[in-house]
Amino acid sequence: MATWSNNNGFNKKYFVKTYLIKDVESNDKISEIDFSLVLNEEGANENVFDHKMRFISKLYRNGNVPVHITNLFTVCGLMNLTEAEKNDLLNNLLSQNGNLEVLKAFFKGKKIKLLKYAYDYDNEKNKFKYKFWKGITDFKNRTNVFDLRTSDEKIEEAFMESVEKGAVNDYKPDIPANNEESPIPNSNIPF
Repeated sequence: MATWSNNNGFNKKYFVKTYLIKDVESNDKISEIDFSLVLNEEGANENVFDHKMRFISKLYRNGNVPVHITNLFTVCGLMNLTEAEKNDLLNNLLSQNGNLEVLKAFFKGKKIKLLKYAYDYDNEKNKFKYKFWKGITDFKNRTNVFDLRTSDEKIEEAFMESVEKGAVNDYKPDIPANNEESPIPNSNIPF
């Protein structure tokens, strides 16, 4: 069976794109931190399908917000806030009855980078199923994977490190597919 050569990255079943945060939604809180971002791929038509990315987490034992969620807030401007604004944002994030408008005001209109990876293959539709990587890395990795200034290569390296350490256990680089396709939707194959 013929497959695409690896030198152009077509066999990678993950990719990085820039997304615009359109909205924030609350969820039935099942953890201390539980919210979803509504995203639109940068450059996509406004009427294109919105993506949702849910963040669920508990605080660390010492009371700190997990690094990946802190990174997300940092990229969106956390360090530009006063101490009172940071505390208000944190209280609304953690409160069962928090004011969602505070989170919406903070996130809406911001751009972030996200990595999507293949976790399954739909044989009926003949295409890969993708999900967003939550950006969970170990403490030694200081790459902010949501930052527009972080290169795609650095984000991909951080992702693969998380895969190797078992933090991402549903990534399937060897998913059998009926017809191997370029994993990047709407990509142009250079010939």
